[in-house]
Amino acid sequence: MPESDRYYVQLTVGWKEKRGWTWSFEDGDEKVRGERHPTLRAAVAEAEGIATARGRSLGLSPAEVSDTAADDGGHEEGVTSPPPKFRGSEASGRWTLTRYAMYRALEGRFSELDAPDRSLLSVSRSYPLAQIMGLQIAAVIPAEYPDRDIASLGDIDSASVDFVVADQVLEHVERGPLAAFAECARVVKPGGYVVVTTCLMNEVHQAPMDFWRFTTFGLRALSESSGLDVVELDSWGNREASLLMHNGFRKTLVPEDERHPLYQVAMRNDHRHPISTWVVARRPPERSTPQ
Repeated sequence: MPESDRYYVQLTVGWKEKRGWTWSFEDGDEKVRGERHPTLRAAVAEAEGIATARGRSLGLSPAEVSDTAADDGGHEEGVTSPPPKFRGSEASGRWTLTRYAMYRALEGRFSELDAPDRSLLSVSRSYPLAQIMGLQIAAVIPAEYPDRDIASLGDIDSASVDFVVADQVLEHVERGPLAAFAECARVVKPGGYVVVTTCLMNEVHQAPMDFWRFTTFGLRALSESSGLDVVELDSWGNREASLLMHNGFRKTLVPEDERHPLYQVAMRNDHRHPISTWVVARRPPERSTPQ
């Protein structure tokens, strides 16, 4: 097998306790060939046995292992250590594990609608998603919390923007999702679009400003109760991704290589175990009055 077809995965044991070991697996007596394991779960199980037998890290020095800590501030206060990495992901990855499939699904969605005379309300640093969706030259109106709250956009005129994009914001809206959707529906023009991405199976983050979780059924109900038509509604997640996410891989970049184990996990979808959920909704166009 050529070297380019061999895959190396590093995982961490005892992540929350700031100690443990990592292992890599390749070809050989004590190494695992990636193609033998179509799912990461099988690879992890075998790699764990290998690492236990060895009793030490193959990927990190003892000092590095002792300094390992959870990312995202979710487990220990003040921890800022970077997340673990799959080898090869840094050079080729665009998006992180929990957003990869979602961003691929939304990529280029509004490319044909982009124009300098169109306006975009970008809620709390959501402009990168707007760009992914194809809005490159539309005029941007920032709505950064706390200066502007998606649930109370009183200084934004009704029916004044063509697009509203809120990426991973809804779960943090203290005034509630009903108020947030009502305001989005109010400010968007007839025929305009509202894009909301959020989460369901996710750890508490940005505490204490973490209030809600959403199924696709909830996003549909919120959209329709606000007078919006659902154009696209979906979710992404699987058990393996949840395992990785809760062991520090939430912000690991996914390689653009369909043979890589992390790519395979990122692209596997089980709607019974959604991590990310999203909706693209549209305010109905105004009907012309017959003459």
